[in-house]
Amino acid sequence: MTKAALGALAICVAAAVLEGLFAGREVKRRLAELRQPPHSPPFGVWVAIGLAYYLICFVVLTRLGDSATSPLRWLAFALVVALLIGNAAWNLTFFRHKNIEASAIVSLVYAAVALSVAVLLAVVDSVSALVFLPYLVYLAYGTWWVLALRRLNRGVGSEVA
Repeated sequence: MTKAALGALAICVAAAVLEGLFAGREVKRRLAELRQPPHSPPFGVWVAIGLAYYLICFVVLTRLGDSATSPLRWLAFALVVALLIGNAAWNLTFFRHKNIEASAIVSLVYAAVALSVAVLLAVVDSVSALVFLPYLVYLAYGTWWVLALRRLNRGVGSEVA
């Protein structure tokens, strides 16, 4: 395993641990207590999406770390790390704080960062851009889902735990 792959793995594991700590232990219960939009996946599919997300981030970070340095590559690398941190922040607002309104705002900012990552990857590494594309497609659904969830659950479970 290359130095870049080890670094990417460390970043992804740290982000997953942070996400878990921020989300807490009652993720499944939190999802069950809310009215779900149509076409909401079961819990196991959410887990699979999360695993695919970390795999995509790992591959992209490894490729960026292994390639020749340039300001745009480092910016793309930093924005992928920001995505990982943003994902953990979303888990904190949605699961731990039970604040759907705040999580919707975090989702919109997160989507803007993800679009920036996609544009940068298209410029600096077309393979990484292709690897990232399925996540971007999912994110269109994920953003719709959280906004629909917000609409369906106005005032439900928005207290800070």
